[in-house]
Amino acid sequence: MGRDRILRSTFVVVLLLALIAGAAAAFPLNASDEEVADAQEYLRSCQRDNGGFAEEGRETNPGTSWFATMAIIAAGEDPENWTVNGTSAADYWTSEEAESDGTAEIARMVTLIVALGEDPRDFAGTDYMALIRERMGADGHFGDHIYTHYWGMFALVAAGENATLPAEWLKGQQNDDGGFGWTPGVESDPDDTAASIMALIAAGEPADSAPIQDALAYLDEEQMEDGGFNFGGTSTSNVASDAWVIQALAAAGEDPSQWEKTAPVWSATSSPSAPKRGGSGGRKGSPTIPAG
Repeated sequence: MGRDRILRSTFVVVLLLALIAGAAAAFPLNASDEEVADAQEYLRSCQRDNGGFAEEGRETNPGTSWFATMAIIAAGEDPENWTVNGTSAADYWTSEEAESDGTAEIARMVTLIVALGEDPRDFAGTDYMALIRERMGADGHFGDHIYTHYWGMFALVAAGENATLPAEWLKGQQNDDGGFGWTPGVESDPDDTAASIMALIAAGEPADSAPIQDALAYLDEEQMEDGGFNFGGTSTSNVASDAWVIQALAAAGEDPSQWEKTAPVWSATSSPSAPKRGGSGGRKGSPTIPAG
């Protein structure tokens, strides 16, 4: 699984996931701020003739285009107005290329349809809610992994459905260190821990509950000296991991500017020299949505 590293890092910083983090998710920038405007200009340079998005030299795909479209919406823009040769970013999602059958991809599609103001139960002739429900087991588990699961939870919450049973399954996967891994039984990492925090809070888990506080304690331990976070192992801090943690902190009612080592996490994320996500591997891509 490859990563469109620079492009995804750019718009995961813009991405706010407002349905999860609420008003706090705008911390600390507004859509009119220069940093967000500059990021949008970069995204415009990545839009292709089919309305989708890709880095230079790459083909468009639903994963990359999902991040771009959600970033556009989070910044207060209308994807219908982002056009190349008459085809908009919204048009892309009714194209054949946008069709996919992975658990995470279906769930991602639900969140995007809701963000577009459309009905995920009837979009382009497809009932995406029926499709995602088919991926949920009797125990509330979506797909085969933790990352497929929290995306299923995001889909339920986005569509206004109850996610209590999936939340209970997810809490049962929390590691002894308070974090979450990409699949049951593996070591914790900041990306999946941050996404799990957001999924649990979106499902109604109180921010002061033991599972959330334990996960926050794990993130506190994992923060690096530059203020940022890595995606596990011996990797360096990177803006994609930082962005997911910042969103989780905001969702939990924390002030990311107060999370400091030698520098605050926001400083690490906004630095021009902050590393993008490196490497071509992708054991599961974490919140960068691989096939599920």
